[in-house]
Amino acid sequence: MLHGWCEWSIESAEGNLKKEENIFRQLKKGFTTHFGKRTYIQKQRLTWHLIFPKDIEQPFIMSVYTPDPRPQVISNPNKIATVDYIVVGEESLDMNLLKCLDLSKIRLLKGNKGIQSVVFKDSEIKIEDILN
Repeated sequence: MLHGWCEWSIESAEGNLKKEENIFRQLKKGFTTHFGKRTYIQKQRLTWHLIFPKDIEQPFIMSVYTPDPRPQVISNPNKIATVDYIVVGEESLDMNLLKCLDLSKIRLLKGNKGIQSVVFKDSEIKIEDILN
């Protein structure tokens, strides 16, 4: 049975997720962490931090990459440079947990479950247009 996209994340503005780990602990929500690293262009070392909730219905949390490898200017033929926000169904989400996290890039939709859409900044193109 097809259920659609499965994982989505909330990105922290910080290079570490200490604040988010404390939120999980205070709410007594189980989680695991992962510290990632890899060598990027010109042998630049990137690091990041992830939190994976034990409840797989919840989003994982990701820190920013340190140092930030994103180019100053992104130029794609389709003119898309960034995601504005994602639309996610509220069903099965832990709203007490989510209220404590940064939802500035998330739009919640009642009566649905999982990722519903990805909306790009300054573009009429939808992710469904690209995937189809």
